[in-house]
Amino acid sequence: MGFRRQAGAQTDLALARIARGEIEGAIEAVRPVLDLPVEQRNFGITSSVQRVHAALHASGRRTVGAVADLRGEIEAFTATPTSVLVR
Repeated sequence: MGFRRQAGAQTDLALARIARGEIEGAIEAVRPVLDLPVEQRNFGITSSVQRVHAALHASGRRTVGAVADLRGEIEAFTATPTSVLVR
């Protein structure tokens, strides 16, 4: 499976785990995506990661420990303007 499909599957898994309140599991699921080098962070992957960020926000767990850390990592991951990323 290519890194794009794998990243999509990992972010989908993270979203499912957030919905079940399994924040540590969500962190584990999204970790390989957040570790992708910049040149592999295309528009689709960045959008998927942003959905994880939005789900964390919607879960009401905005500023608590690991959630705050994860949100910060996602914000750093998505800081590269999408115009620079391969679509």
